[in-house]
Amino acid sequence: MKNCPKCGQTFLDEYLFCLSDGTPLVAQASPPEELTVIRKPKREGMKTSTVLLFILAGVLTLALGATIGVLYVFWPRQTAVEQVQRNGASERPAANQRQSQPTVTPEPTVQPERTPTPKKEDSPPPQRPSPPAPTDAGDPGPTRISFRAGRVSETLTGAVSNFRTYLLYAKDGQTLTASIRSDDDCATFDGGSTRISYPTGAGDNPIPLVNNCDGQAQFTLTVSIR
Repeated sequence: MKNCPKCGQTFLDEYLFCLSDGTPLVAQASPPEELTVIRKPKREGMKTSTVLLFILAGVLTLALGATIGVLYVFWPRQTAVEQVQRNGASERPAANQRQSQPTVTPEPTVQPERTPTPKKEDSPPPQRPSPPAPTDAGDPGPTRISFRAGRVSETLTGAVSNFRTYLLYAKDGQTLTASIRSDDDCATFDGGSTRISYPTGAGDNPIPLVNNCDGQAQFTLTVSIR
């Protein structure tokens, strides 16, 4: 069947145009097909198994409840009776023992006589020890080094307790070299070295010495200039 979209009349499929106004006819839309859903038949065996499971669970629950009830009713009474019998049996021997034990009278103890201790003679208080004499003498102040005529080096000996300084007069741009020798390297230059060398400035150039050991340290100092 076909319909006229303008006037809405219905015509057979062999017509192409509307007989009233000449509008081209349009075929009617076919109705949607209905889907048929087929359900699978339920298994009767599953229903039977489910029912049996429920019945079995109910029977087990009832049996468990009955067992708990029996234990609750009978178990505490038997335990209480046994506990009372045990307590009575333990108390009777204790009472018999108390009655059978004779009373013991403690014997008086004899206290020993105290022997007077002789008084110690008063001894004089110990004398305070005198302080030890100082072993290190004080270090002298800055000491000037003078070269003998025509010489560019000089060797001298001395001692240092803590710290002392030697002075050498030189011109600007000269090179001062010094080395020191002592037992166990106790006496060294400031910084821990036993040899120093540096360019001089105009005037006095210091040569500091330090003592790294306990007590006064003897040393031999050699100084040269170029």
